[in-house]
Amino acid sequence: MKKRFTLLTTFTMLLSLAPAAAFAAENGNADNSKKDVNVAVVLDASGSMAQKVEGERKFDIAKESVTDFADLLSSDANVMLNVFGHKGNNKNSGKEVSCGTTETVYDLQPFSSNSFENALSGIKPTGWSPIAKSLYDVKEDLADKDGKNYVYIVTDGEETCGGDPVQAAKDLRKSNIKTIVNIVGLDVKTVKEKAKLKKVADAGGGKLIEADSASDFKKVWKEEGVKLSQ
Repeated sequence: MKKRFTLLTTFTMLLSLAPAAAFAAENGNADNSKKDVNVAVVLDASGSMAQKVEGERKFDIAKESVTDFADLLSSDANVMLNVFGHKGNNKNSGKEVSCGTTETVYDLQPFSSNSFENALSGIKPTGWSPIAKSLYDVKEDLADKDGKNYVYIVTDGEETCGGDPVQAAKDLRKSNIKTIVNIVGLDVKTVKEKAKLKKVADAGGGKLIEADSASDFKKVWKEEGVKLSQ
């Protein structure tokens, strides 16, 4: 009789807990609740991005690929676009302005094709490459964002403004923002530049993804888009 009473008591307790568990799951309080995904794309618009690969300007290839990538993200993901190198010029006369300017042209939000393309429409490859400054600016933009944060730096070369992108990536990684920094290199010319970019990616807990051709570059972005959308 005592055994039957114990079993009945246990069963009654389980029934009483079931509604609470269901409520927690419905309100996002379950342990397996889905985290937000925030993706910050940092786009190089320095003068070298006006050069051509397979007959297309590097910057045009990058714009198209990044837009396709953002379009592949899940509907509940947020995307942000930061640009550097689009101010001043690639001469010494324009270096101070170029190195001192990065701009978030598309604030962190769900992807909208028209708005995203409009944000890119007036940008032309122009000046120098303040990669470190862009990373610090992105750090500020992501400071109060929960969830999983991914940063993709799109560039064809190294920092040219005297900053320390390795330290910037470390600082971003060490902050209370959970962030992975990847670099997608488009037609990076020298082994030395590739090594420097890899150090930045390593410091950010990510990887350097190399693409020497336009087709490889577009393929990389499609693969990354599919990966993050899963």
